[in-house]
Amino acid sequence: TLFRAPRDAGWLKFDRAWQYWVIAADIRALLLTVDGADRFVLLTRIPDDVDPDTIDDLALLEQVAGRPVAAEIILRQPWTAGHALLAPTYGGARVWLVGDAAHLFTPTGGLGMNTGIDECVNLAWKLAADVNGWAGPRLLASYEGDRRPIGERNLAFARGFAESIGTFEVDPCVDDDTPEGAAERARLAAHLADHSRREMIIPGIALGVRYEGSEIIWDDGSEPVSDDAYDYVPSARPGHRAPHLWLDDGDALCDRFADGFTLLRTDAAVDVSGLVAAAGEVGLPLSVLDLEVPAIRARCEAALVLIFPDGHVAWRGDTAPDDPRALIDRVRGA
Repeated sequence: TLFRAPRDAGWLKFDRAWQYWVIAADIRALLLTVDGADRFVLLTRIPDDVDPDTIDDLALLEQVAGRPVAAEIILRQPWTAGHALLAPTYGGARVWLVGDAAHLFTPTGGLGMNTGIDECVNLAWKLAADVNGWAGPRLLASYEGDRRPIGERNLAFARGFAESIGTFEVDPCVDDDTPEGAAERARLAAHLADHSRREMIIPGIALGVRYEGSEIIWDDGSEPVSDDAYDYVPSARPGHRAPHLWLDDGDALCDRFADGFTLLRTDAAVDVSGLVAAAGEVGLPLSVLDLEVPAIRARCEAALVLIFPDGHVAWRGDTAPDDPRALIDRVRGA
């Protein structure tokens, strides 16, 4: 329910916030601030045996607030939480799917939008490569292989949180001014605090994206890194997002990456002329980034790291490969 109401202590007596959770034995709701002023959205769990068309929105708002609210209802719409839908394919030929066209999330953790943005980043450079003539015939197809497993992974995570907040039971005594009521409120508070931490602080989901088994990376045989939602382990293992480091001038390492491919070299004595020449033969945009910084060398565990335009690692090694053209052809899908 989207509505307009004055923000006053008559009904909203808590400190200014973006979200207000209302959990009681007879109601489950989330109040969201839309504009920081007088517009709000109320998301309410509807019992299975209730027809949404029969709900009086003003009465519902009064139930949630615990008192009458001088509200103007702008619009109302029933929706289904708990979505976990994934397209059978992410596309082909001249049509490719990203975002909600490829998957439907329940809105927990902000993962629907974040997953879609990552898809756009992965697909965009491959489309650019195709348009500019240096993509191999399998480059665009690698988009699905890279991103669909991530969509499946993130959907499962978001669905779990929809169940965590939507299905736990609340004892009717939660409203009572009794020791039992206080104990139930304390249990509820602990559950919600734990839920919100686990839903919102997920660096492993956001930063730990990796393209294991991608047909355009060059696997170096190193041990896989744990894929833990709450524990992001930076790694330059091929397929992973290139690790972050701050440089002495205040730049982040990724700020130095080129628009095309970046060949990060932590030892200027290593000859990369063969790789540069092989890239030039097929028009693949490649820039060499020399940073002889021990911390970067230690974090990357290699003297050379080839980085895709989307910031993920394509290959790493202490010397250039014996067949540089084979590597260049691999990373461009040829």
